[in-house]
This record gives sequence, C-alpha cells and structure tokens, in this order.
Amino acid sequence: MIIDVFFPCPHDGLSEQNLNNLLKIIRKCGDTPLVPESFLCCGQSSYIQGFHELAKSFAIEVLNNFQMNRPVVSASNSCLGFMQQRYIPMFFNTSYHNEHKQLLSNIMDITQYLADYKKILNLEAVFPHKVYYYASCSSLRKHEVKDAPIRLLENVKDLTLVHNSKPVVNCCGNGGGFSFNYPTESDKLTNALLDDILTHEVEYITSTDASCLLKMQKMIDARKLNLKTIHIVDILSAFDSTKSCN
Repeated sequence: MIIDVFFPCPHDGLSEQNLNNLLKIIRKCGDTPLVPESFLCCGQSSYIQGFHELAKSFAIEVLNNFQMNRPVVSASNSCLGFMQQRYIPMFFNTSYHNEHKQLLSNIMDITQYLADYKKILNLEAVFPHKVYYYASCSSLRKHEVKDAPIRLLENVKDLTLVHNSKPVVNCCGNGGGFSFNYPTESDKLTNALLDDILTHEVEYITSTDASCLLKMQKMIDARKLNLKTIHIVDILSAFDSTKSCN
C-alpha cells in the first residue's frame, strides 16, 4: 500500500535522518512511502505571524499534493494539529471543502499509523536507555495522539520508560511564536519542565514533536545538563531493517 508522507519545514526541527528513519519504519511495515517532490509547508508559521492568506496558499498546496484518498503520515504533531484546527475554518464551504475534509480524515502521526492503523506495537527495536516520553501540547490538545507513543515505547527492547509525572508542568515553552515574543517566560517553562524530568534520572527525552525537542535541547546545552533529546522515530527505527513486522 502507498503511504503519503508529509515532512514539515526544516525550522520545525526534523532532520534528514529523521525522515530516513520515518521511511524505514513505513517500509518495515510492508508499505511504500511516497514523499512529494516539491517542498510543502502546512502554513502554520505564516499563520502565526498574521499572514493568513499566505498560510492559506501553503495549505492549498498541501491539499493539491495529497488528493489521493490514502493515509498521510507525518512525524510532526505541531503541523498535524495546525491542520486539524485551522484548515476547517479556512476551507469550510469553499471550493476546497471536500478536499480538506478528506485530508483531515487521512492524516495521522507515525505512532497512530503504527499502533492504531497498522495495529503494530512491536517493531523489534532495541534502545538500551532510560527514556522520558514528553507528550507535547499539540499531541495532547490538537492532534490527540493519546497513548500510541507510550504503547510503542513500552515494546522497545531494553528501554526503560518514564512519562509525564506532573501534567501541570507540561509546556516546553516553545508554543509557536511564544518563545520569540516572550523569551523570558518561555525559558521559565522550559526550565520547569526540565527540572521535573531531571528528578527521574533519565538519559533521553523523546517526543512526537521535534520543535519541542529542539527547544529543550537548546536549554539543555545552555545548562550543560547530562541529558539528550531524540525524536521517537529514531528510537522506533532502531531495528534490523532486513526483518519485516510480525
């Protein structure tokens, strides 16, 4: 089966390695990933800055590239959350009404694709480290991936999992343009989150949102903490690619 892949803007924090690992996971599950030839932006960055018509033009490009009625998988809940929340009022009762409804019914995070769509929880990945799973604001309140990431991480061999112990200390401080407009308040939120995570003595922080990990990694580097961030696709793809999913 062909799986369309949406890979976000570089400033979202995802690397070429993240993309390759995302494709590796989809192939292991027996599907064929298809990445658009042209660069696509969901429009979120422009929308946040107040350029709504420019954001809409980017969104139309997304709709035009994913016209086929098949799964559209991404590794960025920030982008998926924006599509879920903003595309509805943007395209409701317009010439793109049906196209946007079809897209929103097909888009899914890589963890939803695995746990909910393919019903695969064990990729036979191996990651011998203690890991904190950070459920981002977008994954909790916008795109709602729920517990798919946790169910998958629980099946990674030799991985010791810890996740949000204090939901009230949850925001990473990034929040779109928030970190640029209110840097002091943003850093306070990041530090509060990191202080909570440090109590668990983990080696890595993982998430489905690269932008959150990027924000935390900058603060980790500034504080010279013995801690690393890693996108969840890099953990889930730590398997022998010659073997298919069970």
